[in-house]
Amino acid sequence: MVRLASSIGASIERDAKALINLVRLKEKDQYTYLHSVAVCALMINFARHLELDAQQVQDLGVAGLLHDVGKVAVSDEILNKPGALSKGEMQAVRGHPVAGHRLLASSQGAPELALELCLRHHEKVDGTGYPGGLKGEQLSLPARMGGICDVY
Repeated sequence: MVRLASSIGASIERDAKALINLVRLKEKDQYTYLHSVAVCALMINFARHLELDAQQVQDLGVAGLLHDVGKVAVSDEILNKPGALSKGEMQAVRGHPVAGHRLLASSQGAPELALELCLRHHEKVDGTGYPGGLKGEQLSLPARMGGICDVY
């Protein structure tokens, strides 16, 4: 596990912008940061269970760590609001996958799986998810894995 953590750390270090965005997320919302660390661990264990190769395991771990980085684009008032969100506030929160994908796409070195997971972790097999309303076979294995780990 230490070796894998070192590999993930090296992956993040190769992409300084991704690291900066992860730090920004930690400073903005401790809960989301801790959730991202948990999703990272779940993705690694899930990938190992599926007997994916070592590079995929590492990339999926990085993807889990970065999947919610788009929340840095959501205002603190909305992100930390107690109680129900208004329709407009919910729309702002639902924009975080696209915002995160844009952030990661603007950096060099982010694994493609991280870009995909960032964008697709709220898609649902039945098509009711967002941002694309994809369903069934339209969703890749990493997107499906991310959706499961995100809610677990």
